[in-house]
Amino acid sequence: MAQEFIGLSLQFIAQNWINIAWGLLLIFLVVSYIIVNNIQLDKPKHNKPGRRIILETLKNRIHAPNFDKMIKKGFCDSHKNSHTLEKSCNKLSRKSCNATSCCVYAHNATSDKSKCVAGDEQRGPIYKTNKEGTPFTYDYWYYLGKKYNVKN
Repeated sequence: MAQEFIGLSLQFIAQNWINIAWGLLLIFLVVSYIIVNNIQLDKPKHNKPGRRIILETLKNRIHAPNFDKMIKKGFCDSHKNSHTLEKSCNKLSRKSCNATSCCVYAHNATSDKSKCVAGDEQRGPIYKTNKEGTPFTYDYWYYLGKKYNVKN
């Protein structure tokens, strides 16, 4: 039975050797083209839809004191030469206001209210009037946590 299979196989090859040669040449050319052009035939790995979880090791984290300084400096630097400083200072809490170098926590004697406004250590609040031109009357302000009284 094995001899019959081998005999029939050799007979088939003898009858179809030209077609087999063309097939082998075609396979050789395709493989050569793939190798020369560095074509990858791996199946693409598709990401499954859903959540992606990223685990942060926190090895390169910023030390807290430097980070606080960077945030405080960044707040003021982002408003440098900007008309938005007053509005941004108004949004800060007392604690945050006292942590920045471009805002002061000022007490308005007329309204008896305190709020964070744009300012500095020497001059206190920068804006001395409201939009209508009515002057603010400040008693004192806090700059970086230190109290300053208005000089008359």
